[in-house]
Amino acid sequence: MSKSKPFQGAATVRSQSEDNTQIADQAVASKIAGEIRKSDGLEEDVVVFVSTNEEAQRYDVNLGDAIINGTWDTRQRHLVWRVPSNLIDRFSRHFFVTSGRIVRGG
Repeated sequence: MSKSKPFQGAATVRSQSEDNTQIADQAVASKIAGEIRKSDGLEEDVVVFVSTNEEAQRYDVNLGDAIINGTWDTRQRHLVWRVPSNLIDRFSRHFFVTSGRIVRGG
């Protein structure tokens, strides 16, 4: 019996799809972050992070001794976290950020 080789193009297609999703997520996050920054008049040392999914429920991000409250964007679809400069590194290492569920918007 001869073994058939798996289709080699599948990984490439998946990779391109993931790249397109990541670009779209980042574009949405940047747009939402810009809206939040403009409406709130945020200081330069605050970074806005945005959920890539439309969320059904609000949740906070627990960093151990600090909790960053998630709030709704202006359309109440995505969650937004306003992260002060002293917590940006820790927030960036959270599982939701490293897995892509939350992205840095600006």
